[in-house]
Amino acid sequence: AMKTDIFGLIYASEENYNLRDLVLHRSVAALPVGGRYRAIDFLLSNMVNTGIRRVGIITQKNYNSLMDHLGSGKEWDLARKNDGLYILPPFDLVANSGNSGIYRDICDALNSKLDYIRSAPQQYCLLSGSYTIYSTSYDRMFEEHIAKGADVTMLYSTRPNIAKQGDESHFKDVRLYTDDDGRVRDIEFDSEYSQTEKLGMDVYLINKTLLEQLVSSAVAHRTYNFVADVLIPNLKHLKVYGVPHEGYVGRLTSLNSYYDINM
Repeated sequence: AMKTDIFGLIYASEENYNLRDLVLHRSVAALPVGGRYRAIDFLLSNMVNTGIRRVGIITQKNYNSLMDHLGSGKEWDLARKNDGLYILPPFDLVANSGNSGIYRDICDALNSKLDYIRSAPQQYCLLSGSYTIYSTSYDRMFEEHIAKGADVTMLYSTRPNIAKQGDESHFKDVRLYTDDDGRVRDIEFDSEYSQTEKLGMDVYLINKTLLEQLVSSAVAHRTYNFVADVLIPNLKHLKVYGVPHEGYVGRLTSLNSYYDINM
């Protein structure tokens, strides 16, 4: 029952020019995967299977195909009066910040949606990007988050560092070093030669109030990247934990990876 205390937030505004023509007219989240699915379907299913009943999707440009696909959210049982599926378009950006509706990064996007975050009745936020494909429920992540009194819990998969210099597959490559208790002691972002095989899966469980504070502080310092500007500088005084995921993980980071995932 406690899991109903989580709401989901999907950042569907990833800019990844490695995907070239595939994302000219649609967001990464709307990319077709395996014929009848879109990338975002996997994340929505994971959330709904965990008992999450409120999901906000932060969109940027090219979000028409995504909106058409999601509709009212009925397919995920998210067409409901209370909670449900919220598409959060970027229109309010222009008025507020004088930029052209392009988010500088996820903290910028979250900062423009703080009203939505505050209005969620749930206490915890499951924050996810949109380019990682996997199937799971977030039950274990939530249980460990509570048991360890964590501030932030990250899901990671284990895979050798196969990124080579100039290899597009290490786009947004977040490497974790954890101690025996699972606490994250170090994080490397886009490292060419990492010594750890623990690869972050771009999903974070975090107390909603803490998220608001961290995002406001980051933006006040003109920094916008959640990993580089929020997590890494705060590792000493935030309790950040990693939880392993055992199954398949695909990352929509390049044309090659897109082909592999579909195969």
